[in-house]
Amino acid sequence: MRVSLLCLLLACSSAPEPSFDRPAEEGEPTKAPTKAAGPTRPSVAEEEEAPRPAARTLPAPALGTAPKAPAIGQWVRYGVTYREGGRSTVEYRIVDREGDSWWLEITDRRRDRLREVRMRIRPQPDGTKELLALTFKNGRELEPVPTRLLGNYAPMLGQWLDTMLRTEVSGPQEDVTVAAGTFQGAFKGEQTMRFLQAEITADVWWHPEVPVTAMVKLVDRAEGGHNLELLGWGDSGAVSSF
Repeated sequence: MRVSLLCLLLACSSAPEPSFDRPAEEGEPTKAPTKAAGPTRPSVAEEEEAPRPAARTLPAPALGTAPKAPAIGQWVRYGVTYREGGRSTVEYRIVDREGDSWWLEITDRRRDRLREVRMRIRPQPDGTKELLALTFKNGRELEPVPTRLLGNYAPMLGQWLDTMLRTEVSGPQEDVTVAAGTFQGAFKGEQTMRFLQAEITADVWWHPEVPVTAMVKLVDRAEGGHNLELLGWGDSGAVSSF
């Protein structure tokens, strides 16, 4: 399975074309999350074509400020530039809650291709995340991964899952400006990620006001590497596309 897109928000993979592959076999449908309350947001394509609101300036957070707690309706949208010059728009949203776990969805649009994934994850006390359900969407067809096979996907998604629903961010603070605005005093850190045979070292900026991931910007240190920047975010309004 190629998971470069899923890993990209976590960091990036070295695969030239982000994509989702279908699960190995069909299984019983997972429970479909209900749609989050709030206004329906435009599609990724509509968002790209529509005028963007004025960029915001966020003040520097105090040291030790924790990221926002997860909540139904939160969403973040990123513009991603790949090593070979391609570009995609990736949106992450929280669409439902089930007990102590959360339903999250990812939509990736690159040129005319649309890829969507839904997963249910449970945060653990040590900061890791447990993968409880995973479903791919191809057109109108939903392809859930059988529970017995989730263990095969979890290691490949592990690093990406660790970036979701962060409980802390730290590092030296510096201002960073992206399409979504200027984030004063963002926490800057370094991450080294490994995906199959590829290894990537990236500079990452976080700000606690950004929901879901807290990530503002990611820059691959390799020349001509992947770059990711925040296009927009919201604390409400996300709805399920499944």
